[in-house]
Order: sequence, then C-alpha cells, then structure tokens
Amino acid sequence: MKITIKTSKVNFSMPVPLSMAGFAVKSVPEAVFREMRRKVPAPYDQLVNRETVMLYFNECRDVFAANKGLEILHVEGHDGTYISVKL
Repeated sequence: MKITIKTSKVNFSMPVPLSMAGFAVKSVPEAVFREMRRKVPAPYDQLVNRETVMLYFNECRDVFAANKGLEILHVEGHDGTYISVKL
C-alpha cells in the first residue's frame, strides 16, 4: 500500500506493507470499537469488534495482493491538497 499526501507545503509519500495494516487494526483501542458499535443498528452491532475486522482483513489479503495499484482513496481539495491511498 502507498499513501501520498501533497499540499502547498508538504509532499509526503510512504509505502505501508499489508502486514503493518494488520498491526494497525490490532492497535486500535477497544473504546473505538465501542463507539462504532453504538452507531450500528441492533442486529449488526455484535459484528463490530477487533476479531471480526481482523477476520475480514485476513480473508481479503489475497484480494489486496491481486489488485496492486488499485487506488482506494483519491481526494483533491480546492486549495490543491491531494491525498491518495493505493494498494
């Protein structure tokens, strides 16, 4: 994965290995999952937890690897700010 941020003052690009993305999910505090759970309707709120997110991530890892170069986030602001996340 590659994260690119460009502004008038900053030109930042950083490669992030998929294994590090899994580490990031494991590092999210439980309070964040509780907050997300409160915003999800009743029958589905039980699916908002670290274990389920890691299961989805691990199941989709081969899809991520097969689609290298796919841009999953592309934002351009009026002031010239540019943010991109590519697999």
